[in-house]
Amino acid sequence: IEAYIALIKKVTKDFERENLVKLLPDFLDFSKKETFNKTTYEVLKTITNNEKLISVLTGIWGDYGLPPKQSSFGVHALISYHYLEGGNFPVGGSSEIARHVVADIEKYDGKIVINCGVKKILVRENTTYGVELENGHKIYGNKIVSSAGIHKTFLHLIDRENLPVSFFSKVEDLAPSSGYFSLTMGLHRPSEILNHAGGNIWMYPGYDHDENLRKYLSDPFNSSPAMNYISFPSLKDPTWKTRMGDKTSIDILGVLPFEWVKQWEGSVRKQRPQEYQDFKEKIARPYFKVLFELFPQIEGKIDFYEVSTPLTVRHYVNYIHGELYGLNLEPKRFKENWLKPKTPIKNLYLTGQDIMMNGVAGAMFSAVLTSAAMNPVATLGQMVPLGILKDVY
Repeated sequence: IEAYIALIKKVTKDFERENLVKLLPDFLDFSKKETFNKTTYEVLKTITNNEKLISVLTGIWGDYGLPPKQSSFGVHALISYHYLEGGNFPVGGSSEIARHVVADIEKYDGKIVINCGVKKILVRENTTYGVELENGHKIYGNKIVSSAGIHKTFLHLIDRENLPVSFFSKVEDLAPSSGYFSLTMGLHRPSEILNHAGGNIWMYPGYDHDENLRKYLSDPFNSSPAMNYISFPSLKDPTWKTRMGDKTSIDILGVLPFEWVKQWEGSVRKQRPQEYQDFKEKIARPYFKVLFELFPQIEGKIDFYEVSTPLTVRHYVNYIHGELYGLNLEPKRFKENWLKPKTPIKNLYLTGQDIMMNGVAGAMFSAVLTSAAMNPVATLGQMVPLGILKDVY
C-alpha cells in the first residue's frame, strides 16, 4: 500500500509536468507517459499479487469508465491521488459552477449564447475565421476554441475537405468512452431517514471488476449492475435544508452503452415511444434492488424518480454517443501526442477533457494549457505570481 501511494503521487507530478510539453511542437515532445501506456491491472500486479487488494484499490473505476484490465493506469493514479484528502462538493449545488463561470465571462465582456448550437466551424485556406450557428447566424473571430470534444469538433463541425484524410482516420480510430445510466430520485422526507454520513457508495457484485462488466453487458436485465455509484447531493450541500426544506435527493449512475438505445435515436425527448420508457424502467430495477438492500427504510417512500440514458446525455451535452468522459481512457489514447490545444487548422484551438483528463479538474487545467498555447507570454506571466508553475514542478 505504501508503494502504491508513492507511485500514484509520482505519476501525478510527472503528468502535470509532462503536459506542459503539449505547448511545444510535435518534434520537441519527448514525454513518455509510460504508466499511461499500461493498464491499471498490469501496473498494480507489479506491486502486489493480492487480487482482492487490487479490486479494492480500483473500486473507483467508474470515475474513469473502464475496469482495471482496460483502463490506463495513469488515469487511475491521477484520480486516486485527487481523492486522497477526500472530495469536494460545491455549496449550493453543481449549478453554482456554471453560474460563477458565466459571471466571469460576462465580467470581461464575453457573451453566452444559449438554445442555439454551433452548426459548423468556418475555415478558409486552412485558417478558421468564425462559427456558424444552427439558426444561420455567423460569429466571426480571429481565434476559435472548441471544447465540444475531438469527435464532435472534427467529425461534425468541420468540412472534411479542410483536413487531410489521414487526420480524420486518426480521429475515427479513437473510441468514445461508455454511455451511462442515471437514476435521479427524491423523497419528501428529511435526510435523516437515510442514517448516512453523505459519502459516495460504490457497489459491485464481486471482486473481479472486468468479469462483473462482462456479465452485465451480456445480460443486463438479469445481472447485478457491474458498477453502481450512489450519491447523496442533499447530504453534501450545507445550504440544502435552507433552500429545499425536508427533502432528500439520491443519484445513481451505472454503465449503459449507446447501442442499447440506438434504435430510438430519431425520437424526440419527452416524446419517445413507450418501448423506450419500458426499457428504462426495466434497466432501473436492479439498481433499485441494490439501493433498497442498503436502505430498506426508504423502500416504498420514493416520491419522484427519473431515468436518463445516453440519448438524454446527447440531448443536453451533445456528445455523439452520450458518452460520460469524452474519449475512452484506455492506454491507446495516451499514445496520441497530437491531442493538444493547437490543431492543424490555424487559429483553431481545443480545450476540455479530450486533450487533458476527464472530469472538472482535467477540463479546468486544459483551459490553462489552451490559454498558454494561444498567448504564452501573457498566460505564463499570470501563472508565475500565482505559484501555479511551482505546484506543477
